[in-house]
Amino acid sequence: MRYASPEGSEGLENEPVEEKSVKEKAELGSNLRLAEAIVYEPRMLALGRNTLIPHVVSSWYSPVMIYGQNANNKFDDPRLEEFANIAYDKNLGVGCYYAACPNNKAPTKAVFSCVYNTYVRPNQVIYETGTACVHDSQCTTYPNSICLDELCVTPAIVPLPPTPAPPVPPVTPPGPILPNMCPGNAGLMTDVIRTNILQMHNWRRSQLAFGNIKNGKNDYNLPTASNMYKMAYDCNLEKDALVFASKCSLASSPQTSRVGQGENVHVGSLSTDHLLTGRNKLHAETPAKRKFQAVQAWWSQVFKNGLNQKVIFTTNLRDKPAAPTAFTQMGWAKSVKLGCAIVSCPTNMFTVCRYSEKGNIVNQQIYIPGTPCAACPGSCIVAEGLCATP
Repeated sequence: MRYASPEGSEGLENEPVEEKSVKEKAELGSNLRLAEAIVYEPRMLALGRNTLIPHVVSSWYSPVMIYGQNANNKFDDPRLEEFANIAYDKNLGVGCYYAACPNNKAPTKAVFSCVYNTYVRPNQVIYETGTACVHDSQCTTYPNSICLDELCVTPAIVPLPPTPAPPVPPVTPPGPILPNMCPGNAGLMTDVIRTNILQMHNWRRSQLAFGNIKNGKNDYNLPTASNMYKMAYDCNLEKDALVFASKCSLASSPQTSRVGQGENVHVGSLSTDHLLTGRNKLHAETPAKRKFQAVQAWWSQVFKNGLNQKVIFTTNLRDKPAAPTAFTQMGWAKSVKLGCAIVSCPTNMFTVCRYSEKGNIVNQQIYIPGTPCAACPGSCIVAEGLCATP
């Protein structure tokens, strides 16, 4: 089910990212549940609210990618409590609040809290296994629910029709509004999606540089990085990604067709609108959702299948089952340019990201372990642990 956000609550529309934080939980009344994170680290506080909030939400969600859950979807692992409450199918309402203390200009502490209208008890089923809804008739738990973007939506949060605007004198229609960042590229990409994809990559690279990324199912993290560079968005790479994605092959391109470029691809289901009507048109929010899924899927590979401690891209790493090669391309230190495309194909959404320099080169290090920014003392972005984009 989709959450309803009470009026005045903070929206959580940014990307999830990994984080280590202090979490406190408390039961409120008979049903309400509080999830709270407190951040003290100066380098984290310097990033501000818009980065910290998705960072915290991911810290609540990401343990399931590390520890997994049982086949019956029952809540029997206390490490998954925050995830269980986010995913609990009977949780229909959430309200959140962020505060920087003592003030937003120079905080020494930040607190982010969310309250859910109910919570999952030990050994309760978090959600029922099954396929996502396609028709409104499949949403039977609550009366008058509808299916929207593969989620059942209760009447309380069904979007109301917009109020008709007053009539205005006719004017000559303007020409098409082109995106500012890449005006020559068509497709579903917008500046918001471009910026978010770039931020999602750079945030994860920052966490990798600081040594905050779990190495597979081990009890230790990947080493810190001394030469991790901050990425910049590149419209030429986006153009190449769009040309390939438009072919709807739903598979990686031959390396010979993209000399000097790395690549990650992701296939996801289309929106409810397409499935019901057959139209090749997406809800405006769908490309943004798909880019979240793509980046999450690529990065989460390392939580299931780790790397050697020297972080060398060996043939064994490349060829082993479920190899985390999308993660290694995202974390390739010398890949400093990024361009992506999202295309609606007849049966699936297809996301393609291209990288330069190309990563995943056999017998090269993914990055050089060491103190963050040790390789670039004159151009270090201290709060992020990243070297400035060349």
